[in-house]
Amino acid sequence: MALRELLAAAVFLGLPFTAAGWQAPVYTVQGRVENSHGADVKAAAIRLTLASPAVILSELTDASGRFSFGAPQAGSYTLTVATTEGIREFPAPASSTEGLVLRMKRNPGMHRHDLGIAPATVSVNDLQAPIKAQTTLVKAEKALEKSDEGGAWKLLNQAIQEAPAWSRAYSDRASISLSRKNYAAARSDLDMALARNPRNTAALTMLGRLEFIIGDTATAQEHLEEALRLPPVYWSTYLDMALLDIRLHRYLAARTLAEKALQDAPPSPAAAYFLIGESYFYTHHYDQAKWNMEVYYALLPDSPANARGRASAMRNLNYLAKHHLVH
Repeated sequence: MALRELLAAAVFLGLPFTAAGWQAPVYTVQGRVENSHGADVKAAAIRLTLASPAVILSELTDASGRFSFGAPQAGSYTLTVATTEGIREFPAPASSTEGLVLRMKRNPGMHRHDLGIAPATVSVNDLQAPIKAQTTLVKAEKALEKSDEGGAWKLLNQAIQEAPAWSRAYSDRASISLSRKNYAAARSDLDMALARNPRNTAALTMLGRLEFIIGDTATAQEHLEEALRLPPVYWSTYLDMALLDIRLHRYLAARTLAEKALQDAPPSPAAAYFLIGESYFYTHHYDQAKWNMEVYYALLPDSPANARGRASAMRNLNYLAKHHLVH
């Protein structure tokens, strides 16, 4: 099971809760969300933050891109919107709180939607690889970015033939085996990668992920902690360790690591919001859990590749609503 499937398969285990102290809404903020081309955005995540009294409300827009919030009273507020184009904050308008039009700006680098290979640190082992092999590997990684695993697999085999001592080529090939659930092949390539470069953090991270998948959390933790000790640390290591922390009920630690993943460059996949949402849920911060699940849902394009992840997020949101855990 790949990291994407592990994240998508996670479900909430609820505890009784009621939103104490909530006042009946007397103040309405409503409007619609548009994409950068002016089209209405269905299922955009939108949050209203009211400074005084401290109130956070969130929801997904309807099929026409519309939203409507009922706040307990007027006050200074901001609106935050998440769509597949990224996340944007809108200040409170000076004149009106109804009929608002919130238009997004295209920001393709804001969040990745996949769980591909994080950038590798350039090592001495990398510098020793022949130029021909380096060119082949660049082509392979571009194929992986396009989800062309077959093409990438052939190119990585070629790169390994051209540079049999190159650690990175083995760890890249292991990522495909891991995605295909061929754990024996993945482990073999990861062992080869680490034998050639013990500081290959991508290989250490994937080895930790593999051990997590097969249920050896102690060994998974050893590998991931070693990867975290080798700077620079990329989002993939933060996310794998955060997932392990949630499995081990270390929810605050998981949230901290997932938030670090969001601050990385290049940025983390949307999966970080899923993990943050889970950590908030298990620590009984249900409004924050709801918002992060909505952001995760909104950032993922509606495609077959994301169907399971989006369904998992929606299942969690329905659970929160059904059990009246949020406003």
